[in-house]
Amino acid sequence: MDRLLIEWHLNESLQNRHPMHYAARKGNVEVMKALIGRGYVVNCMTPTELITPLHEASSKGNVAAVQFLIDEGAWINARNIDGATPLCVACAAGQTEVAKLLIDSNASVNPTILIDPLNSPLHEAVMKGHVQCVKLLISKGAKLNAADRHYGTPLHAACVAYKINLECILSLIQAGADVNATIVHKAPLHIAAYRNLFSVVQLLLNYGADVYMRDNLGKRPKELAKSNSAVKRLLHDYEIHPRTLQNCCRLAILQSFVIGKNSITIKQLGLPKKIIQFIFSY
Repeated sequence: MDRLLIEWHLNESLQNRHPMHYAARKGNVEVMKALIGRGYVVNCMTPTELITPLHEASSKGNVAAVQFLIDEGAWINARNIDGATPLCVACAAGQTEVAKLLIDSNASVNPTILIDPLNSPLHEAVMKGHVQCVKLLISKGAKLNAADRHYGTPLHAACVAYKINLECILSLIQAGADVNATIVHKAPLHIAAYRNLFSVVQLLLNYGADVYMRDNLGKRPKELAKSNSAVKRLLHDYEIHPRTLQNCCRLAILQSFVIGKNSITIKQLGLPKKIIQFIFSY
């Protein structure tokens, strides 16, 4: 333990953290036990960022350390200065096993969204493209259309992400995310069109995104797309050619049965494989 304390003392980047933070970061359970024996508290916070040892262990995926801290009474829903809980930081880092452990230990899947742009676990997971965390959170009841004050809903955040992950976006939509939800009068389709994300635009359109919706400046998605781009041509085609009756029927089925609570049930109805493929096609 003394060696770890020396490392902590010499590491200038960790000077605002307690030894408990450093041990949790390293995943060293034996050292944490010894530190507690010396009087260190399990819920110590950094003075400015309000980070707890559980935040540290969760972000690094140290399952044993997380379990130990929980057993010792760590605050499962502690907030750092940005409003992020340990589950938030685990999902931001793609630490699915830790996220599952935290949820099973009563971590809130839907903590109140505060001022920080990203402090919902689902927002964090989709923004970083961590599909398994996204699916876990959805299965545990994450609110699909809860909007933060900057990006909007998780689907908005998925379209803003630096690395676009279509599987994340599809998982959100098929679970019940509203493709036409707006934040500052912008829908996900506006964002995808502006960013020239052809595959995302195509996916949103196939799940009922409205090509005629206007943003706060009165612009339709097509008007935000780059000139002469494939995205602009695709949106123009959708504008001038109404959806086929077949596609309208498919969207009606999605809205009535697939989107939301019954998304699993419809796959258990014994329908022909081709019909299932048609309903979920994109």
